[in-house]
Amino acid sequence: MIPREVIDEINSRLDIKDIVGSYLSLKKTGKNYTALCPFHPEDTPSFFVFPATNTFHCFGCGAHGDPITFIQKYEHLTFIEAVKKAAVMAGIDVSKYLKKRELPLELQIFEDYHKRYHEILLNLPDNHVAWKYLNKRGINRDNAIKFELGFSNGSIKSLILDKMDISRDIGASLGIIRKDGSEVFSNRIIIPIKDDYGRIVAFAGRSINNEKPKYLNSPENKYFQKSNLLFLFDKSKNIIKREKYSILVEGYFDAIQMHINGFENTVAVLGSSFTQLHARKLIKYTDKIITMFDMDEAGRNATLRSLDYLISYGFQVAIAQYTEKDPDELIQKHGENGILNTLEQSKKFYDFIPEYFKDKYNLEDEFGVEQYLEKMAEWYIKFQRSKHVAVTDAFIKRIAIILLKPENTIKKAIENILKYKKFNKKVIPYISVEAEEKSEKNYNELDKQLIWLWIKHKKYRDMLLTHLKAEDFEGLGKEFFSFAKNGEDLSYILENGSEELIDLIKISWNFDYDIEPDKVFSSLIETVERLRKEREVKALRQKLKNTTDDREKKEIMKRIFDLLATLKKRGGGF
Repeated sequence: MIPREVIDEINSRLDIKDIVGSYLSLKKTGKNYTALCPFHPEDTPSFFVFPATNTFHCFGCGAHGDPITFIQKYEHLTFIEAVKKAAVMAGIDVSKYLKKRELPLELQIFEDYHKRYHEILLNLPDNHVAWKYLNKRGINRDNAIKFELGFSNGSIKSLILDKMDISRDIGASLGIIRKDGSEVFSNRIIIPIKDDYGRIVAFAGRSINNEKPKYLNSPENKYFQKSNLLFLFDKSKNIIKREKYSILVEGYFDAIQMHINGFENTVAVLGSSFTQLHARKLIKYTDKIITMFDMDEAGRNATLRSLDYLISYGFQVAIAQYTEKDPDELIQKHGENGILNTLEQSKKFYDFIPEYFKDKYNLEDEFGVEQYLEKMAEWYIKFQRSKHVAVTDAFIKRIAIILLKPENTIKKAIENILKYKKFNKKVIPYISVEAEEKSEKNYNELDKQLIWLWIKHKKYRDMLLTHLKAEDFEGLGKEFFSFAKNGEDLSYILENGSEELIDLIKISWNFDYDIEPDKVFSSLIETVERLRKEREVKALRQKLKNTTDDREKKEIMKRIFDLLATLKKRGGGF
């Protein structure tokens, strides 16, 4: 522990005006100085520096303190870190008061390897391919130093482990070296992954020469679990608290670029899976999140999965949408203003969800509207069970605008779905991603329609057998249709079918569609015919790539155009 008198001596040797002036632009006001407060947003200066007492005070947010306190708050340091930095400025050695904390062995290994990787990068010439790659992504030497990036040229191998007299097996288990001693991350940019306390617990390695995979990550260890860590959270947590919101992105370089361009309240998920543990971590610092995941289908799915947890924890969530593939590319093309405009135009989650799913269903078809409303009902109940009851009216209003129906009609339809469709009771705020994915996979809507018609409306059985084939379905629908095609009755199917199929049969038995069976049948047949045509188009396109016969090409093209014209008339997905 550093004695109080030593801390007082450090403060007495530092001039508050010089300290604050090295960070902010000060304006002299009488005997004192003013500036815009760095600790809260403001347009009129309320931050004062008082040389007479060697202190600062903000009359807007109440921030107050001495030189060490200012350094600590401005640079988001711990008190000891701020004292150490201030002591260097004051010319006072405090090392004898500080106990050196030994890192756990695994973290010491990461630390030592990282130190060498960082040195290797900084000693490379500017024309090296590693620097060319980083510069192309808008990262210069200062940025590389700030984010402690490194490079593996394959020269370290097991030398650090050998010097520490540690078995190579430990290095291999941490994913740093292979059993033959060669480096796992050779010829890759090294990105240190830190825990909430700033300790290096893993590495990410980015290839610079199109080597696959693009990214290599250390395997998980007792200090590193992707489900619990957020990239750059150690740097961002205090800024998130100050700014009162956080930006959530998908990639390492997305997060780094956001920080470089002033959005230091940004964190990244490791991969694309946002978890309940991430939500629990962030809610301690803010209840406002803007998601800014990649704009491909995987990114949109990641957005939806994150919304499940964010909404259940009561976050106010907005979703940023843009035309570029990711935030990194958005910055490269449009700079800081591009990010600002995108953030300002973010959609509230209760507007985003109806808009996103409207393209997943054929809303010109009555049955498509039914399916769409069932999906909306799932989210409606999530809002009710979380802290978002107040937004349900706005949610209903957005759906009404999309369907061009009165709001009270939409609300009544959704309440009826929740009342009568028992399978919707399975939708809960804390449903796991794995369970949700399994549910969506097993309980495909076509499968449900087939089984519902077969077991509850026998008059359609012959027509189903006439118009459909087992190949029209995947998974449970295919299993059920195969039994039915072979003439097996329901009792036989219940005895010999898979557990998943039996569960779906039970679910189908306990609910009714709100539209006539004729319309369910018509919708099922039309959907199957459309899917057949879509599959044929894909097969023909592949055949077109492989054929060299001009006459055959012409015939294939004609068939594709005919199919696409039919699909377009029917509102197909092409």
